[in-house]
Amino acid sequence: MPRSPASESSRADAERALLERLAMGAVSGDRLAVELGLTRAAVWKRIDALKRPIELEVDGGINAETAKAAIAAGADVLVAGTATFTGGAAQYAGNIARLRAA
Repeated sequence: MPRSPASESSRADAERALLERLAMGAVSGDRLAVELGLTRAAVWKRIDALKRPIELEVDGGINAETAKAAIAAGADVLVAGTATFTGGAAQYAGNIARLRAA
């Protein structure tokens, strides 16, 4: 079924709003959904439809065990502050090595 000019316009407006928000900096899918009045699934579909390379970042709860699952789920970037800095400076290198081994 062909799209009407009105639906093309609203789609273009939604994509423009998404791109403008992404240009402002990193933002979670949940936050995008709330700000754009969409579901998380709709946000992902719109991002996918743009056919532009993106990096999926996971922040929160990442450690040597959860890193594998996040990567398997498609994460490109992991934020692992607690896992990195636990134990003080003497532990940083080992903590990072365990994360990288995931």
